[in-house]
Amino acid sequence: MKKSFKTGIALLVAGMMFSGIALANEGKRGEHGERHLQKMQERLDLSDAQVEQLRESWKVQRESRMEKREEMRAQLADILTPEQLEKMDEQRSRWHKGGDRDGKRGMKGDCAERGKS
Repeated sequence: MKKSFKTGIALLVAGMMFSGIALANEGKRGEHGERHLQKMQERLDLSDAQVEQLRESWKVQRESRMEKREEMRAQLADILTPEQLEKMDEQRSRWHKGGDRDGKRGMKGDCAERGKS
């Protein structure tokens, strides 16, 4: 029982970290989403009404994901101590900056430092 509880907590924390990354890229994704819609419209010969329906559907899905993230954060606040929450936030911040779980740079960071893409 304890092992499955700890595994559940670890999954919740990992989910929160990845959702934080997604939120950080929200602006970029909006631009990407519009380009994707344009390509879909061209390739599938979508009407303007269909494009608008897709745009609205994606907006509803995004809002739903954001609500679920907030619910998950509230659950974590009930389970973790304030110190653990702070530590998790620090970890998430390192991930946003391109570091791995230990705060080390990943391959993207290594390539960027050498001037390669």
